[in-house]
Amino acid sequence: MFLRYAILSLLRDEEMHGYRIKSAFEERLGRMWPLNFGQIYATLKDLRRRELIVGRLESNGSHMGRWVYGITARGRRSLATWLARRPQPPVPARNEIFVRLLGASGDDLEEGLVQLKNQEAAYRNYLDELKRRGSLENSDAAASHCDMLSRLTIDATVLQVEAHLRWLQICGAEFRRCSGDATTERPASPKAVLPTRKRQRRAATSRAVPMSRGRSA
Repeated sequence: MFLRYAILSLLRDEEMHGYRIKSAFEERLGRMWPLNFGQIYATLKDLRRRELIVGRLESNGSHMGRWVYGITARGRRSLATWLARRPQPPVPARNEIFVRLLGASGDDLEEGLVQLKNQEAAYRNYLDELKRRGSLENSDAAASHCDMLSRLTIDATVLQVEAHLRWLQICGAEFRRCSGDATTERPASPKAVLPTRKRQRRAATSRAVPMSRGRSA
């Protein structure tokens, strides 16, 4: 579904053929969101069927022509309508480690710890690669809108991986606690470090008190 609106966004300013759509998408988001031509052409076919885009065969001299696509007025309205909608909530986490822990569940908690250790190593390697990409993106002096989106997608992925590593630490502590390791302390849950609404109201009240005294004086 999101690819439909990504293509409409790319076609909003200029006509493009399939290969150019793929390269333009990758310039902006593709490092963290890889696409294949099958996905692109299937979506283009659907968009044409819905009359959100039009296609024309562009001749290229002696070579076989290629299809070029442009957005229609109906497509622009569809994109604007989607942009005005309320965003959807995050998709529940579905990660390979859940199935691995399911397979390792039972009396042998050590197997679960092995799976967690292997997963942590894989994520740390991926995190190093993401940070390397991010440093390469930031080293480019020519900043543009495309560069900014690319950097932001990398930043988002880095934060997700760091959060997952934190969760793996919690899992490891829980497995060791269940195995009888009394010295293991469960790491604080991420939500535990966030201020509650009661604390926020209390802090706001304490800040407001001196101001009210100042006025009464």
